[in-house]
Amino acid sequence: MSKIQQIREFISGCPFMDKFTNGAHVDWTRENIGDYGLIPTVESVIETHRDVLENKVIYKRYDVSLCAMHFTVNDIIRIESNGFLEEFIQWIEQQSNTGSAPTFGDNPADEYMTAANGMLYQLSSDGTTGRYEIKIQCFYEKNYNKEG
Repeated sequence: MSKIQQIREFISGCPFMDKFTNGAHVDWTRENIGDYGLIPTVESVIETHRDVLENKVIYKRYDVSLCAMHFTVNDIIRIESNGFLEEFIQWIEQQSNTGSAPTFGDNPADEYMTAANGMLYQLSSDGTTGRYEIKIQCFYEKNYNKEG
């Protein structure tokens, strides 16, 4: 299963996700209130180590943005939306620290996932709806042996 599929399945298990959203897409989201999309933004190498036998350990990061359309009509609704963002960030942290988040590499015990920068990213021209965004980062390692 691909990384984005694993993350989509994982996030769909968030117990309060349906309070804020009503459907997950990959690489896009509709302008409908409650729709959200998971948009992979980058997979990058953070660091590479080699041992004396030329085996490699590559530390990697996989970034995804969760983008959701929601009402932004007044301060009360925006405060509720920001409350969801905070709660979601804490849920990701909890799942990562209890071993419930998906893993992608060769050393699952050292992998972790973070979520941060939850914010109102874009406001509609009439100010009634907006796109909220949260950055999700997955840190993992891949091991490559010289012999195979």
